[in-house]
Amino acid sequence: MKRKEGKDVLSELLDLRHRPRRPVTDPETRRLVALASGHVPSDGSQLLKMVLEASKIAIEMGLLWEGLALIRRADNVAPDSAHREILFKIRAQERNAWHLLAEMDRALGIVAGVFRAAPGDAPPPLTWYAMRVNLEAQAGRMREAARHLEELASDSRAQSSTDLDIVSAHFCWLTGETEKGLARSDCALTMSEGAASFTYYWAPRLGLLLQAGREEEAAALVAELEAKDQRLLGRSTRRNPAGYALARARIALARRDLGGMQEEVMAVLRSEVARPLERNMALLLLAQHALCARSVRAARMALGRLGTYGKAFWAQPVWARLALLEGDAEAAARRMEPLVDPHFPMLAPETLRWAHEVSAYGAARLLARAAEVRASRGQPGRPARVSVAQPSPDPNAAGAPRSLLVGVSPAIRAVHERIAQYAAQRANLLITGETGTGKEVVARLLHERGPWVSAPLVPVNCGALSGFLIESELFGHVRGAFSGAIRAHDGVFIAAGEGTVLLDEIHALSPDMQVKLLRVLEDGEVRPVGGTAVRRSHARVIAMMNEEPERLIEAGLLREDLFYRLERLRIHLPPLRERKEDILPLLRHFLARFYQEFEVGLDPEFVRALCAHDWPGNVRELKNEVERIALTAGDATVLSRDMLRTFGEHRITPGHAASPAPPAPPPAERTSRLTTEDRRDWLLELFGENRRLTRKKVTRLLDCAGNTAARDLAALEERGLIRRVITSGSLRTSFYERC
Repeated sequence: MKRKEGKDVLSELLDLRHRPRRPVTDPETRRLVALASGHVPSDGSQLLKMVLEASKIAIEMGLLWEGLALIRRADNVAPDSAHREILFKIRAQERNAWHLLAEMDRALGIVAGVFRAAPGDAPPPLTWYAMRVNLEAQAGRMREAARHLEELASDSRAQSSTDLDIVSAHFCWLTGETEKGLARSDCALTMSEGAASFTYYWAPRLGLLLQAGREEEAAALVAELEAKDQRLLGRSTRRNPAGYALARARIALARRDLGGMQEEVMAVLRSEVARPLERNMALLLLAQHALCARSVRAARMALGRLGTYGKAFWAQPVWARLALLEGDAEAAARRMEPLVDPHFPMLAPETLRWAHEVSAYGAARLLARAAEVRASRGQPGRPARVSVAQPSPDPNAAGAPRSLLVGVSPAIRAVHERIAQYAAQRANLLITGETGTGKEVVARLLHERGPWVSAPLVPVNCGALSGFLIESELFGHVRGAFSGAIRAHDGVFIAAGEGTVLLDEIHALSPDMQVKLLRVLEDGEVRPVGGTAVRRSHARVIAMMNEEPERLIEAGLLREDLFYRLERLRIHLPPLRERKEDILPLLRHFLARFYQEFEVGLDPEFVRALCAHDWPGNVRELKNEVERIALTAGDATVLSRDMLRTFGEHRITPGHAASPAPPAPPPAERTSRLTTEDRRDWLLELFGENRRLTRKKVTRLLDCAGNTAARDLAALEERGLIRRVITSGSLRTSFYERC
């Protein structure tokens, strides 16, 4: 296909903005975003315009990581006065992306960076002051929001505009100061048209009217705005139908019309053009509908689908209501504790205004208990509390990845940047790292965040197959190619289509198979076993290795030309012992799988012991340890150091990490005149260094016959030291791992 020029891509993006809303799964729009990702116009102004339009479309459709990757390209353009206005708009889109990911600190960091970069004689527009106030309030930092509101009031530009009144009305709506907010809203006389004005201008007034019990005025306001949009834009190109449906759902909730509320919310969730933020708000309202109807299961399902948005400050009252309905008053109080602020006494009560399932007495008791929790927070000797009831991102939510790479270390942040940079690339890629570091998670994120997410991801464990089985699995076979081939088989390269083929332990392939794989990577041509016709493969290949490629090349286990063919794009995952700041976030993440209905306390000695251990099995070992503790802890609400198991001869204790096993001598020194027991002891040491081994690999490492390796593996399995895992019943393939 002829490569498009940057001007052509930009003109298509601008044309797309003036079309009616398109579904978030629209392939043409996704193709255009991917096309913009591959263009780097030489002109700085043209690049910034392309980044702005493409990132705006990507973020609106829920392609948040693609939008952030596009925005990073704007960092290379010098921020001169000619580009200042468009750079402000690009940073606003970046703020929107982090807001949708519920990363409020990152969003506030973008705003703070704009204020730092702005020269003294040219401060940011007033909308950035308003943005800072709203973000602080939505993050639950009301005092900081009030301070920024005072700064905005002292700006001479704000005193002659409606922005100050609008932001003040929004702040009063959030804090429950209804009368003051309505007075401020009445002062904002000049309003613009369209969906943006509904969100920015009218949404606070709608909320204030509902707080004041003026549902009829609120309904009349929504009807008037919707009719105005229809007159100005035409019925087929209405900008914000989901916004009006959500407003009507809130009015129905205030009237206790649960049937009408459910109808409006489901209309948004069924809509193909509803944006991620609108879907999140609809899910939050759906959870409130289920709570009012006292349906615990439906409420938990709706909150679970919120993904990262479920961590937002304003979602916590809904979680508290769910816990209260389940009979866990303590968990409900801990959820409400951040909202109990003596400086804003109406903040917490207003969040329970629509809790029709809670009596006035029950709401008062909940707030009183939350105030006690807030007062007792931080007392010495109390175990640290770790919130584990936050849901993982919903696989079915628009734009939400099905995989999650947890960590806060600089190394993990660099991996996230690489994922955002490489996800839209068709080039083959290599992922290296020790066993258990999360290589498959990274591979799945690369697939899920790319434009080909609808195509399949096909994983293949190269170490679990051998001979013609792996060749048939990769390239397919024709009917009658070998005994048992009663029908033709496509193979993973053809079955993946335009998706991704994930090759694990690629160095376990035989040299001749590596040559055949190299031909596929270079030419994209696949020849099935027993066939003569060549087929084309369009799949991207992601290869993974748990050993250093250079050492494998020296040992003759990996072809050098295959390595260089894969190494053009490379991501390395460091072991957990080199990024111990990730242990606590990983601990929270794994605990959330088992403690979904309450919070669990962590003894400080327990945390120190975990951080002191070297974790030779990396993240997988930590995950297994957390699962074991969760399954054996019973009803314990505080996890202590005594629950940790022993590792070899050493127990996990503070300041004493498990000592790694000494490296085994090379095979050449130990393969001659070994007794059976010595050989099996050596094999057990190999399992300490390699979590999984196939019989083929054991044969090569021990330099023995295949039948000998099979007998040794069977003996260790009978003694309960290792176990066999069947990977394919039809192909009779398996591997062994240590118990």
